[in-house]
Amino acid sequence: MARVDKRDYTSKDKNTYNLYVDGNLAYVSEPAPEIPAEQKTEKYIDSKTRRNRARAKSINFRQVIFFALGLLIVGGACSAMIYSQAALNHAKAEVVSLSDELITLKDANDAAKLRIDQSVDVEAIRKKAIKEFGMVYPKKKQVVSYNVKDSDYMEQYREVE
Repeated sequence: MARVDKRDYTSKDKNTYNLYVDGNLAYVSEPAPEIPAEQKTEKYIDSKTRRNRARAKSINFRQVIFFALGLLIVGGACSAMIYSQAALNHAKAEVVSLSDELITLKDANDAAKLRIDQSVDVEAIRKKAIKEFGMVYPKKKQVVSYNVKDSDYMEQYREVE
């Protein structure tokens, strides 16, 4: 049989009694009766506390202005970001368009150069220059070579002999 000890060993007050069952038998307890709404006592709240609570629940004109300005600033920042993103996308599209145009123009230029190169017979021009106009190739003494170190152009101060 279970032993029932009514002392609560967890409490510092020795006069406190709680039901403690030692063993495998537990008593069925009844739920506490509900207290009607009119009998419930409300804690006394100080008038300063009531005013502070009422003030905390309401917002004043300064707070409305502050929140409105904050909303305008955030909205402006978002608008500026969206505008700059749209401008960036437009610039990227323009770069792609110009790149395509450049590739097209380079292809057209290469094709024109090839047509010109194929239409002109360099060997026929050389033969005509030698036979009809008396062209001769220069001798070694007639060719002057020079090295340019500083720039890619040269100024000629006098006639080369």
